[in-house]
Amino acid sequence: MFGRLVLSKVMGFLRVIGLVTVAALLATSCANSDADSPKAKAQPQPPQEIRIAVTDESYKMPREFESEPVALTLQNKGEEVHRAYFARLNQGVTERDVRSAMSKSPDALFSLVTVAGSMPEIEPGTTSEIGMLFPEGKYLVIDPEVEGPPPLSFFAVSPASGPEVREPSADYWIEAGDFYFEISDSSPGEATVEIANVGKQSHEVGIGKGVKGQGGEVTTVFAPAPGGMMWITVTLEPGDYTLLCFLPDPKTGKPHVKLGMKQSFSVK
Repeated sequence: MFGRLVLSKVMGFLRVIGLVTVAALLATSCANSDADSPKAKAQPQPPQEIRIAVTDESYKMPREFESEPVALTLQNKGEEVHRAYFARLNQGVTERDVRSAMSKSPDALFSLVTVAGSMPEIEPGTTSEIGMLFPEGKYLVIDPEVEGPPPLSFFAVSPASGPEVREPSADYWIEAGDFYFEISDSSPGEATVEIANVGKQSHEVGIGKGVKGQGGEVTTVFAPAPGGMMWITVTLEPGDYTLLCFLPDPKTGKPHVKLGMKQSFSVK
């Protein structure tokens, strides 16, 4: 009798322990599930908005920002048509070197920098927008097509240190390398195009009508610096087009198009 009573209490105690253990395991499982859920993970942040104001004499913009996707807005506060060309200063080049070269000849500047993207020209009082990912480095922004001394400013791009930043969504992409283009399936109408420079040289992305690109220019932009990306808006009607790059190869002096940087594509 006594043995049965002891056995009954022991079994009851074990059942209680079992229930407590199961509850603890369930709680731990739920906690781990919550931690692994998408809601618990940090979501990518939208790109930082950077405004660039250009007058007939200068640019006004942040002096430094991080190497992550940013939304650039160019605002023309001058009385002339303006645009923005970006370039990364080559290793060891200083702002003083750039200003000295500019005082001699605008062409002297190109041996000191690597082309790093561009924004289209805009009329006074208007704006234009693109997305850009600048690799780390020291940069300048310039408008060399104005009469007289060009607007010029410098800025730095530091390593990314904050939370992940979401890249702008794109309808199709263009890859510029040394010396080739690749393009994904493109669609007619207005579209956001992602351009990536996967080479080691400066490149431009010219879109010409026709299989050989001789039917007229649609648009031309400088590609970002090597390792960079940009997002632009392009409108293409159904038809045949060609991607072209005419920047010179520093070693041979030949335009990139002569080295094979030409790619035909169709929009259907």
